[in-house]
Amino acid sequence: MQSKAAGVDVHLSEYDESGQTRASFGGLQTCGNVWQCPACAARISETRRRQLNDGLAWAREQGHRIAMITLTARHGQGDDLADLLRAMKSAKRRLHQHRAWKRIKPEIVAVLTATEVTHGRNGWHPHFHMLVIVRTKAAFEALAELGDPWRGALRAEDLDGAAAAFDCQGASAAGRYIGKWGAAEELTLSGKKRAKNKGRTPLQLLEACKAGNEEAGELWLEYADAFHGRTQLDGLKKLTDLAGLEEISDEEAAQDAEQEGQQRQDEPIANIDADTWRAKARHRRTDILDAAEERGGAGVWEVIDGPAKSRDLSRPPPPRPGGLLSRIVMPEGPRYRGKQDWQLERKERGEDDFGPDSREGFGRDPRSILVGVRSGAAGDRSGRADDERVGGGATGGGLRHCASDRARPFGMG
Repeated sequence: MQSKAAGVDVHLSEYDESGQTRASFGGLQTCGNVWQCPACAARISETRRRQLNDGLAWAREQGHRIAMITLTARHGQGDDLADLLRAMKSAKRRLHQHRAWKRIKPEIVAVLTATEVTHGRNGWHPHFHMLVIVRTKAAFEALAELGDPWRGALRAEDLDGAAAAFDCQGASAAGRYIGKWGAAEELTLSGKKRAKNKGRTPLQLLEACKAGNEEAGELWLEYADAFHGRTQLDGLKKLTDLAGLEEISDEEAAQDAEQEGQQRQDEPIANIDADTWRAKARHRRTDILDAAEERGGAGVWEVIDGPAKSRDLSRPPPPRPGGLLSRIVMPEGPRYRGKQDWQLERKERGEDDFGPDSREGFGRDPRSILVGVRSGAAGDRSGRADDERVGGGATGGGLRHCASDRARPFGMG
């Protein structure tokens, strides 16, 4: 439960049958950014996984058949990700206009499309995973014959596709794919399960940038620009409507999954008022969680008012001079304004660093995500090893807290 006091609560909750406790925050906004925030991505994807499982269970009860189609295209080093995505999306539209698809369409109940991307030695590798629910066996078998129409659609968009550009499998493949959502390596920073010769996922690029790989940071920014505003799972609303399931936005999923996963029945062990949070605590979030797990509420206040009292904790430490991250903090182009500029403007107006809604701050500016990874939002000042810091929590993946660090207004949630 959350305390009725304003500010940020610190909780200790049991996460498994072993009785292990994990510290967490209550009263913070979540950014709801499924593409750029590792914590929210894990929570949102876990919610989508449950929705998909419930929707497909409904489809099976109705006697429908489920196919999983993977669509991709030939790609190479130097290809622009945004251009590839646009061309592939146009090719998919052509596929849906092909006479072979139109023959199947009357038997189609729902089509759900997830867009994924990795980066490897042959550049960006975007691909679509389509879950197609059909009424009849004949329609299910006809889906496997769409390979030639797909390759023809690629050629019409000046793309190329070998035999591997199209793959159609049955319900078991769909189940395996859905099963990885919410807890798989695609939704963590560790990347331990990445197979040899496979490309890196966007969040693995983010981890590489955190380790000092500037090229990975540039690639991640390209990904963030290309995927901004895209839907994680097209077609989900139709399936949830048919199955009578609740519609949940990304923002609601990020918050609800966090609360459900923690299963809080405990009183907060500490409440940090909003002023103290802004001035001293928000940039030491991982230190506070570590101390809470080790020493309880007393540990929280030791971090805030103890040895660190003489240090200026009002902002993250500046990045090292030069390199990618220094250019991210003070970008030259007009697209992302320098962080210090808008901080000063907000200070003059008497506002928080992140304004009235944190989703307009950290969670929406991809350069700020990288700054956070460098300066501590990813917990890199806690002294823990990466594999201890990443992947914990109820969702089984992602950072320990959202990129957003602004307290929710009193009375919200």
